[in-house]
This record gives sequence, C-alpha cells and structure tokens, in this order.
Amino acid sequence: MLNPIGTVQTNPYTENATALHINFPEYLPHSIVFPPFDKILEKAAEIAGASDCVPMSRGGKKFHIELKEIMERDPLSQLCENEKDLIWTLRHDCRENFPQSLPKLLLSVKWSKHEDMAQLQALLQIWPKLSPRDALELLDFNYPDQYVREYAVGCLRDMSDDELSQYLLQLVQVLRYEPYYDCALTHFLLQRAQGNRKIGHFLFWHLRSVHNVCFCLLLLMVLMLASVCSY
Repeated sequence: MLNPIGTVQTNPYTENATALHINFPEYLPHSIVFPPFDKILEKAAEIAGASDCVPMSRGGKKFHIELKEIMERDPLSQLCENEKDLIWTLRHDCRENFPQSLPKLLLSVKWSKHEDMAQLQALLQIWPKLSPRDALELLDFNYPDQYVREYAVGCLRDMSDDELSQYLLQLVQVLRYEPYYDCALTHFLLQRAQGNRKIGHFLFWHLRSVHNVCFCLLLLMVLMLASVCSY
C-alpha cells in the first residue's frame, strides 16, 4: 500500500499505521535548493564535451536490431537491466528513430546519478513533440520529474477543446501524482477552462467527484473562473 512517489495526499490507512518522525538539525547556513535549469544544461554540455567515446548514434547493427525489437514491444512489458542499459546507451538513436519511445527511455535513466539526469534534461530540449495521446503516459506516477511532466503538458497544448474533453477525467486523476498542485498541468487545465465554459463546467465536477480535501484550492480557483466566464 505504499505510494511510489509520495504525493501531497494524506495516508488513507490511518488505523494501525506506523509513523516515523525525523528532525534534522540546522547544519548549513543556507537553504538546500535545486540547481537552476541553466546550470543543469551547463553540466550536460560539460559531460558531452569531456566524453571522448564513439557517438551514441553509431552503435553496431546488432544493437540497433535489438533496440528496434524493444521499442516495438508492448508498452506494458517489463524492461530488464540489460535492455535499460542499451536504451540509455542508444538514447540519441531513440530520439531520431523512435521518438515515441521516450517513456521507455525515462524508465532506463538512473535518476540517482546527477550526470545522467543532466544529460536527459538536455536531450528533452531537442526531443520531437509527441502526439497528445502518447504524451499522456508521461503523466503517470512512474515519471515524477518536474521537467518531464512539463514536457508532457507542452505536448498536450496541441489538443483541441473537443479532444481535451475526452481526456479531461484522466487528466484530473493524474493530478494526484503531482508533487505540488502549483504545476504545469494545473495551469494548463485552468487556462483551458477559462477559455471554454464547457471544459470549465466538467473540470469543476470532475474535481468535485474526487472527494479529497486537498483539491479544495483547485475547486475555489475553478469557481472563480466559472464566475468570470458567466459575465
């Protein structure tokens, strides 16, 4: 019953639940913050410039055949460690020949290595746009990275209002996987709700049906938008 990424929701299993509280002393004079995005890209460029290996897009024919077989596999199939290593090694081939394989590439990243994360963020800047339907997968709980989710929302902006209406309920549900509600997906949904009264109406009731106190702020924002649209 564990949540794999730890969302902002409370634990529904309060009975007989064990709680662990840890207090950290103030051992640094400044707050711990994530590096700015431009520093991440600088790190990726530094790694790429220091590498003297053969370009990743020139793997052997055997590896390209194996990569093609992996990418054509069912999206729900599990990847073994050797396959993940191959996908990451041929990540530039994935971008050029299998852009829809981005979810599998993300599952192959070693997120504990800041060097790999920096290279991935740089690669996302030049990754072709996915279709909105393919980009929906990137909003699953398997992909908690902020920049990955922002990339997915960027792909969703090409949706028409009619197409967005078909996936509105699913998009409301994946809000539960956002580490923070002040995120790209929330801004996208509220922006589209403001521009279309029908979307705003259904967004309100989809949020209302979740029955979660954490959505109160969003409900109030939607109500404000609904009142603005009525004038």
